[in-house]
Amino acid sequence: MTIYDNVARYAHACGLSIDAVEKAAGLSNGTIGKWRVYKPRVDRLLNVARVLNVDINDLIGGDQGAENVKPGKEG
Repeated sequence: MTIYDNVARYAHACGLSIDAVEKAAGLSNGTIGKWRVYKPRVDRLLNVARVLNVDINDLIGGDQGAENVKPGKEG
């Protein structure tokens, strides 16, 4: 799985769209989509992890099950 796949899986588990995650993380529209091919900057990945209320390692490796994710706080 790519980082994008993991972000999409956790976002879905939290009831959020990729667009909503991007906005909450302060990212430009389409940024997360580029992660299908390109590696994200660590600061951006950390912001997304905070929005999704998961550890950054879960987004990188996807070890934790998305069904155990609790919705994150926006802001």
